[in-house]
Amino acid sequence: MPATVYAICNQKGGVGKTTTVYHLAAAIAETGRTALCVDLDPQGNMTTVLGKDDLKHDDLGIAEVLSSRTDVTIDDVVMPSLFTGVDVVPTPPESEKLAVVRDELVVTGAGREKQLSDALEPFKGKYDFILLDFPPTIDLLTINGMSAADYALIGSRGTEPPDPALRNSRGY
Repeated sequence: MPATVYAICNQKGGVGKTTTVYHLAAAIAETGRTALCVDLDPQGNMTTVLGKDDLKHDDLGIAEVLSSRTDVTIDDVVMPSLFTGVDVVPTPPESEKLAVVRDELVVTGAGREKQLSDALEPFKGKYDFILLDFPPTIDLLTINGMSAADYALIGSRGTEPPDPALRNSRGY
C-alpha cells in the first residue's frame, strides 16, 4: 500500500507545524511503522530538531531535489532521524538554497507545481507515511507540497478564533 502524504501547513509561523511533524514522527516510530519527513521550510528547523546528523549549510537537501539545475534525487539526500524507521529529507540550516529554488520555480514553467510529487513517487512504496513540513508562506514550495499531499493538517493555536465570522459561526 502506498504511503499517505500529509501536509502540515499554515501560512502563519509559530503555530506548531514543525512540532506536529516531530511528534507524529515519534508516534509513527513507536508503532513500528515508517515515515519520510520532508523539510520544505527554508529555515530548516525540522531538520535541526529531527535529523540525527548535523548538517553544514552547503550539504545537499530538498533544494537540490527540486531544482531543475541538478539531477539530485531524494535518495541522494535522505538521512536518518532520531527515531527508528523515520528518515528526513533535509533543508540544511543557514542555507539560502531552498529560497533560491523557490524563486527558480516561479520561472520554471509547466509542471513546476508537481516537482515534489514526482520526486516522492518512488518512495511511496517504501514508507507508510510521508510528512511534509511547510514554510509559513504561500509560495511555490507550498503549492508543490499541497500538490503532493493526500491530506492537509492545518496547525493553529488553541485559542478563541480570531476571525469574527468564525466566532459567530461557532456560537462564541
